[in-house]
Amino acid sequence: MGPFAREFAKIPCIPFFQNFHYKKCASSVLPQVVLSLSREYDAGMKSYISLIASSSTNNIDDFASLQCRWQERVLPSLTDGEVQIQVHYSSLNYKDALAITGKGKILRALPLVPGIDASGIVAKSRSSMFKEGDAVLVTGCGIGEHRDGGLAELLTVPDSWVIPLPAQLSLAQAALLGTAGFTAALALHQLEKNDLQPQVELPVLVTGATGGVGSLSLLILKKKGYKTVAWSRKEAQYSTLKKWGADEVTTPPTSPSRSLESAKYAAALDAVGGSILSNLIPLIQPHGSVACFGLAQSAELKTTVFPFILRGVNLLGISSGTCPRPLREKIWQNIAAMNASWDVVKTADLGREQVLDYCQKMIDGKTTGRCLVHLQKKSLS
Repeated sequence: MGPFAREFAKIPCIPFFQNFHYKKCASSVLPQVVLSLSREYDAGMKSYISLIASSSTNNIDDFASLQCRWQERVLPSLTDGEVQIQVHYSSLNYKDALAITGKGKILRALPLVPGIDASGIVAKSRSSMFKEGDAVLVTGCGIGEHRDGGLAELLTVPDSWVIPLPAQLSLAQAALLGTAGFTAALALHQLEKNDLQPQVELPVLVTGATGGVGSLSLLILKKKGYKTVAWSRKEAQYSTLKKWGADEVTTPPTSPSRSLESAKYAAALDAVGGSILSNLIPLIQPHGSVACFGLAQSAELKTTVFPFILRGVNLLGISSGTCPRPLREKIWQNIAAMNASWDVVKTADLGREQVLDYCQKMIDGKTTGRCLVHLQKKSLS
């Protein structure tokens, strides 16, 4: 068991990694065939179609030869406690784009199916928690990183990773929200645990506001009654950001902040990291908090201790993929109860053949909002 698997084994959400062993599949199991048509699920199916990331060496550090192709796979058998889901929808997150393009060290086994989000219908179950026909969703928990993910017609996972679809959400909405929406809602949950309230005088800052988490952060904050400011350098998107919920849109500072600046924000949700995070921390009000969950700019952080020891600012780490199941269920119920117009952030509906190009556009900073990936024939109509 490697160091990443050992860390996941400590997390209640992910018991699977306590017995994690990856077996390479023979070439006969993964025929080098590219298929472009989706099929309806059939109880007698012996194979299914998925996006498979592999390299010539199947070394997880061999990014140079990484390839992703839609291929046919043999249907796996279920073990006790597992659920097999007919995936109707997935979505693309920045993490997925890093994995699929090989720009980030996301995939921890090869060959592997990427995709950290999935929503669909239980096709088979060896779990007392779920039965065939149940509508469900899965986000994070290691899918698309350590174990086959959601960019496939079928997904087989432990039942402890599966969340019943809230009644107020459709399968398409659940996938559109996906990890991005869950992360935004989890970040706000943690901020409110640290005394953030809608009645606060100063606005809440959202960075990376045109991205998936940023767009949904704006929508959720507005739905909860917060005043918001969006930082973005994409001036052409300013009107869109206001439609998503920003009360004000401004360009982030380019020069380094002093150790402490005049307080401008009650709190912040940061998806960017790097100099953006460094520059916003000195702008947070006394005893305010920053929820940190991304590195779109950089994984580095340069700051001083002054905001923390003189103002009592809190830097909160948000890890949606390792969130314990009880809290995960609570956050999804919180999301569903908002009854928001989630489709307002949808900027693309994708068929399978468009996934690879879209991921490259995400890396190049040419996408905004959220996309929905259709995995079944009936979802493409």
